[in-house]
Amino acid sequence: MVNAALVLFGLWCYVARVRSARSTARAFAWFWTLLEFGNGTGHTLLALIQGGYFPGVGTAPILLGASLYLAIALSGTMQPPPAAADS
Repeated sequence: MVNAALVLFGLWCYVARVRSARSTARAFAWFWTLLEFGNGTGHTLLALIQGGYFPGVGTAPILLGASLYLAIALSGTMQPPPAAADS
């Protein structure tokens, strides 16, 4: 139930705040960036402490990569791709 509620909240944040470019969009995007980073880091650390598999450690690298990508994009250091040349 908690995971389903979290996913629904994430979808709402994207659709109702970020995608519609509300004034709070940047804050919601940073919230999810930090949440993903914390989740990925936490599952990885718990697996290391336990000395073996811990649920969620398989997807932790994806979360860490996504949070890094989002942090770079949100910080404004990411350059847009070059425009395609017209033929």
